[in-house]
Amino acid sequence: MPRPRSPRSASGVSSPSRWESGGFNGCSRRPSRDDPACSPATRTASCTPPFRPVADPSTGVSARNAPRARVPRSPDMAGDVSSDVRPGEIPCDCGSAMPVREGDILDGRFELGRVAASGGMGVVFRGLDRQTGALVAVKTLRDTEGAERFRREVQVLSRLRHPGIVAYLGHGLAGGEMYLVMEWLEGEDLANRLAGADVSVEEALSVGVQIASALAAAHAQGIVHRDIKPSNVFLADFRLDRLKLLDYGIARHGGAATLTELGTVLGTPAFMSPEQARGDRDIDARADVYALGALLFRCLTGRAPFEAEGREALLSAVLHRPAPRVSDLTPVPRTLDELVARMLDKDPRRRPADGRAALAELSAVGSGAGHALAVSALASTLIQGPPQSITAIRPVLSSVAVLPFLDMSAGRDQDYLCEGIAEELINTLTPLPGLRVAARSSSFALRSSESDARSIGRLLGVDAVLEGGVRKSGDRLRITVQLVDVADASPRWSHRFDGTAEQVFEIQDQIAESVATALRGMLSNEERDALRRPGTRMEAYEHFLRGRQLLHQRTLVSSGAAERAFQQAIEIDPDYAPAYAGLTQVYAFSVEWMGGGQDVQAAADRASRRALELAPNLAESHVARGTLLAMQSDYPGAEREYEEAARLNPSSFDAYYLHGRACFESGKLERCVALFLKAAEVRPEDYQALLLTSMPLRRLGRLEEEARFRREGLRRVERQLELQPQDSRALVLGAAALLAEGQRERAFEWMARALEVAPNEASVQVNAGCFYAQAGMPEQALDCLEKSFGRGAGKREWIEKDPDYDALRDHPRFRAMLAKLR
Repeated sequence: MPRPRSPRSASGVSSPSRWESGGFNGCSRRPSRDDPACSPATRTASCTPPFRPVADPSTGVSARNAPRARVPRSPDMAGDVSSDVRPGEIPCDCGSAMPVREGDILDGRFELGRVAASGGMGVVFRGLDRQTGALVAVKTLRDTEGAERFRREVQVLSRLRHPGIVAYLGHGLAGGEMYLVMEWLEGEDLANRLAGADVSVEEALSVGVQIASALAAAHAQGIVHRDIKPSNVFLADFRLDRLKLLDYGIARHGGAATLTELGTVLGTPAFMSPEQARGDRDIDARADVYALGALLFRCLTGRAPFEAEGREALLSAVLHRPAPRVSDLTPVPRTLDELVARMLDKDPRRRPADGRAALAELSAVGSGAGHALAVSALASTLIQGPPQSITAIRPVLSSVAVLPFLDMSAGRDQDYLCEGIAEELINTLTPLPGLRVAARSSSFALRSSESDARSIGRLLGVDAVLEGGVRKSGDRLRITVQLVDVADASPRWSHRFDGTAEQVFEIQDQIAESVATALRGMLSNEERDALRRPGTRMEAYEHFLRGRQLLHQRTLVSSGAAERAFQQAIEIDPDYAPAYAGLTQVYAFSVEWMGGGQDVQAAADRASRRALELAPNLAESHVARGTLLAMQSDYPGAEREYEEAARLNPSSFDAYYLHGRACFESGKLERCVALFLKAAEVRPEDYQALLLTSMPLRRLGRLEEEARFRREGLRRVERQLELQPQDSRALVLGAAALLAEGQRERAFEWMARALEVAPNEASVQVNAGCFYAQAGMPEQALDCLEKSFGRGAGKREWIEKDPDYDALRDHPRFRAMLAKLR
C-alpha cells in the first residue's frame, strides 16, 4: 500500500532573467532520512553540502514554497576540462579577490544567472552555456575548508563519463573562488522519493541496475565512490528510470592518498560497509557493492538494513550484527533476496566483486524473475545510456536503418528538420566499429512507404530500425524516437525528448548514444566522444539542414539554393564547420558538372580550408577538401585528405569511394579497385562502387572479376530500384550493366526511364553517352555528350581513362569536344 508522498521542497528559487525560458528553478534537497543517526537538526551541518536555502529577492518566494526542482549539489563530472586548470591542480586563493556574481562570464563561456543555493562555504548559480544555449549549474567554493575535497572530486570525476553520472562541463578559478560547471538537472533525490512512496520490485531492480552500471564505469578506472546512499542518487525529471549518481567528494582513485588518517570513518553509517565502519585504509569496489545492497534493501523494505539510536550504535550494528534478509520483511523473488544478502555480507570476498559483477547479477535476476526489468524500464534508461548487461537480456544488434522522421508540427513545414536530424544520426552512428548503418539513399527512399518498421528493416537487411517524429512549435521542440527490433517487431528502446530548439544538438547526442548502447552494449569513453557532433545556434542549423537537403538533389537549381542556405548558416555562425564543408561540396559539384571556373574553385578552396581550421577532426571536412583537390587534379593532396577522413571515420563510404575515383583518374588502378571494394564493404547496399569497379578491372584485363562484381552490383541496383524506382543514377548504371550482360532490351528500357526521370541532369547525359557508345550507336552517344560537355560537365583525366569512351576516341566530333574540356 503506497504511503502518501510528502511534499518535495526546494531550497532556492531564481527568477527568470533575460535568457531563461521559465519553469526551471534550482534547489538542493530537504533533510533526508538516509541516516537514522542524523536528525533534521544536525542535517545541514553534517549531512548536506554547505548551501542553505535562499528566497528569490525579486519575488519574495521562499524555498519552502518553491516549485519542486533542484540543482545537483555535487555532481559527478566527466569530459574534457574547459579551463586551463587541470584536474587536481586547482590553486586556492579563496577570499583573495572579488567573488564571482550574477552576470559574470567564466572561461569566456558560462554566464552566471541568479543564485540557486548559498551557504557559508560557497554558492550554486544557475547559469547559461553561451556556446550551446543550455542551462548549467555553477558551483563555487569560497572557503578553504572544503578545498581538498573539491580538488579530489574534480581529480576523480574528470576521469569518468557515463550516462548515469551528471555531465561535467568545466572547472577553474575565478574571483579567488574555485568553480565547477555541470549540466542543469531538475527532479529530486531518491531519498525524497522513498520518503513519500514505496517502489515496486521492478522499480527497485531498475534502480539497482542503473546505479550498478554507473559504478561499473567508475570501478573499471579504479574509482570507489564510498558514499552510495539514496540522497546521492538523483531522479532526473523526477523519473526512476533516469538516475544520476552524485557526490564523488570522498571518492578515492586506486593508489591516491586518502583524505584522512587511518581509522577515520568517511561515509554514511546506514549504508556504510563494515570495512568503512572500521576505518580501514584499503577500501575497494566491494564497499560500493555493499552500499548498493543496502540501498536496494531500503527500496524493497522501506528501511535501512540497520537502525540504532546514535552514530556509534549504528556503526556497531554495521560491524557486528548480521544483516536481516529482505524476505523477512517483504515478499521478493528468491534470487533477488539471495543476491541482496550476498551484497550485504560482512566478508567482502563473498560479495559480487565490483559494479560490473553486480550489474550482471541484477540483470540476470530481473530476467529470470519474470520482471524482465520490463526491458522497458531498462530501455527507458537508455536516454542516458543502458547498463552494460542489457546484452545479457537482449542480443546485440549489428545493423540499423534510420528512417526520415515524421513531421508532427502543426504546419507540416519542418521536413528539412526531420530529414536533417535523421541524417545527423546516420552520420553520427556510422563511424562506430561493429555497427553497420544503412545508407541515407536506401533508408530515405522509403519515406513514403506504407510498410511497418519490421518490413522495412527486412527489406533493408538490418537488425533494427530507428523511427521517430519531430514537433516544433516556436522555440519548443519535441522529438519522439523508437528503436524497433526487426526480428520480433518489439521496441528495443523508445523515448520522448522535450526541450528548446537550441537543445537540438544535446538531444541528438543523447539519441545517438542511447541507440548505440541499445544496439552494441556499453560504449567506451572514446566511442562516446566520437558521437559528439559540432553544435551551433538553431537558426544557423536550420539553414544548414535546408542546404544539405537541397545538395542531395544535385541539380542546377537546387545547387544554387543549397549554396545560399549554407551561406546564411555561416552568416549567423561564422565558426560552424559543417556549413563550410557543405559549401565546399556545392562548389565541387559546380566545378564537376556545371563548368564552374577559377572563381568557384577559389571559393571552394577558402571554404574547405575554413572547415578544416574549425574542425580538423571532422571526417566530412577532409572529404570536402579531398573532393576539391581531386577536382584540381592535385591527386597526392586529395589522397592525403581522403586517408585522414578514413582514419577519423573508418566507416565513411565517401572517404573510400571518392578516393577510388581520384586513383582512377591518376592511373592508380590497383589502388582504385581496392578502394571501390572497401566502399562496397562499408555500405553493403550501395551499387555505385561495385559497378564502377568494372572500369579499372577492364583496363587491368581482369575480366572474370569484372563480370563477378558487375553481377553483384546489378543485384544491388535491382534492390535499390525496388526501394526507389525513380533513382536515375541506379537506372543509368544498371542499364550499362544489363547491356554488358547481354540483356539489351531491358537495358534500353532502363535507359529510357532514366532519361525520362532526369532529362536535364548532366551526369545522366554523360552516362547515357557511354551507354550508347557501348551499344554501337555513336551518333546518339555524341548527342548526349554534347549536351553535358557543353554545360561544362566532364573531366579530361577521367574521360581519357574510361574504357566506355574507347569506341568514340577516333570520332572527329568526340575529339573536338574533348579538346574543349579543362
